[in-house]
Amino acid sequence: MDELRVGLTIGQIAGTMGAVWLFVRGFKAEFEKFRQEHYQQIEHIQEGLREEIQKLQDSHTAKIEKIQKEHYRLREEIAREYLRKEEWLINHNKLEAKIEKHFEKIEELLREKE
Repeated sequence: MDELRVGLTIGQIAGTMGAVWLFVRGFKAEFEKFRQEHYQQIEHIQEGLREEIQKLQDSHTAKIEKIQKEHYRLREEIAREYLRKEEWLINHNKLEAKIEKHFEKIEELLREKE
């Protein structure tokens, strides 16, 4: 009877090992399927994020270019205004010098008449 028990025990162990092997094999297949699905989802999400980042970068670049154009336009406008003021100051100084010369001539003529 001991041999029968040993045989049955070995059979039970072999059956249990076979069941465990089948379970692990099935689990590995399910896990691989699960992993593949999730990797595909992650790749899809990453692609969407890449597209969103590209859109944001394009929008950001366009805004920077617009700001730079406005900045250059303002710099040119300020330079023109500065030149106008400089030209006005030059003309004012010339006019003031002419007036001063005229006053000097008038004073000189008045001195000569006296």
